[in-house]
Amino acid sequence: MIADGTVATFGQVFAVGEIPSGQYVQAMAGTTALPTQIDVKRRHADGSVRHAIVNVRLPAATVGAGSKASVSLGLAASSTAATGTALTLADVTGSGSAVDYRVEIYEHGLTASGAATPEASVVWFTTLKTALGGTTSQWIGGPLVSEWRARVTPKHITTDHPGLQVIFDARYQSATQGRVSIAIENVESTAARGDRTYDISIYNATTGGALVFSATNLLHYAQTRYRQVFYFGFGVKEILAIADTNRLKLARAIPNYPVMTIPSAMIDYIYTTVWSPSARGLFQPSYLTPYMPQTGGREDIGPLPAWIARALISGDPRMYQVMFDLTERASYFNVHYRDVATNDIFSIDTHPNFTLFEQYPGSTGSYPGSINDNPAGEALPVSALSLSAPAGLSVDSSHEPSFAYLPYAITGDRYYLDELYFWADALFLQWQPVYRNYADGLMWHD
Repeated sequence: MIADGTVATFGQVFAVGEIPSGQYVQAMAGTTALPTQIDVKRRHADGSVRHAIVNVRLPAATVGAGSKASVSLGLAASSTAATGTALTLADVTGSGSAVDYRVEIYEHGLTASGAATPEASVVWFTTLKTALGGTTSQWIGGPLVSEWRARVTPKHITTDHPGLQVIFDARYQSATQGRVSIAIENVESTAARGDRTYDISIYNATTGGALVFSATNLLHYAQTRYRQVFYFGFGVKEILAIADTNRLKLARAIPNYPVMTIPSAMIDYIYTTVWSPSARGLFQPSYLTPYMPQTGGREDIGPLPAWIARALISGDPRMYQVMFDLTERASYFNVHYRDVATNDIFSIDTHPNFTLFEQYPGSTGSYPGSINDNPAGEALPVSALSLSAPAGLSVDSSHEPSFAYLPYAITGDRYYLDELYFWADALFLQWQPVYRNYADGLMWHD
């Protein structure tokens, strides 16, 4: 749905030389030039833009409730950048913006021995404004859109929760209009890692504390995460950007899929009969193959999964909805490890001798990352909590789908980039160091 003056934000891959170094991007709706801002994320060897986040202020359109509108955009190189004044953190955290979200977590889980966790029976909380007032990193910046990330620890009064983290990715097109992604992570590599059970409530504090998301008795499995996305401010709605598949092929970003029409009956069947009635709650797989070691013909194995290929070839919004939903479910598998020392992924660059491989699962003292398999001193500490996986979700390094590559490429969504990093990292960590040549990341078998 497009409201008057709404900014569309999406990712775009460009061919070598298409947007030369020193050039910008101009979006056109027919013959009308639209205000356009780009944030370059990768360049080709010649300096031309390879991947960028494109932000376009769409033409004014009055759209009634329940209606939809669409616009086709052309993109070309331009010598002119977007003009105007970019928002600052002071603009969105000060008195000029009432936008705020509050996350509350009430933990009541047990340790592996059956005792209450030390963090139980109190409320842990954080807010968007408080988070943005601390350490942040900027992802998008310019006169049309600015986005910042804050990764914070929920607190009980002044005490930090030892195992859970909250990520706010807050995108503003004005101080009072935008989008916020709120991710809850249970991905630490400390002794506080493990399964946690809690009630969670997220409030839109902008509107006096309206509850916008809640879950009770939520079992948040170790090394997993999830998120909720909210839009705020007058006229701001979710906008779906359908990628130009031919352009992606010319940029060599995807396989050379044939130009064809997918029968509408197949699209209807996938959307209505397969995806819609599937198990789509938190930590449920929908119609993903949950047990990755499973043999036989599968939709998820290929250069890109079938659900992504269908979205690209058909351009059908319903197939895009399915694709993004399944991408979110990649975060439910227990492959996510952050390094407490760097606040980044648990990398083989800094831990060349580390492995999650268990040579003798079930033996005394064995768990992923234990001293049994990490004698060089890089083992993860023992946790008092249980370390389990969501029911039925099992990872296999030989049969892992490409969940997030294409969704990140066409959205520029930082949460999807995280998933790319986590899954790539997990492939290395699952192997014994000698088989990847330690920090080199080279793979070979006996």
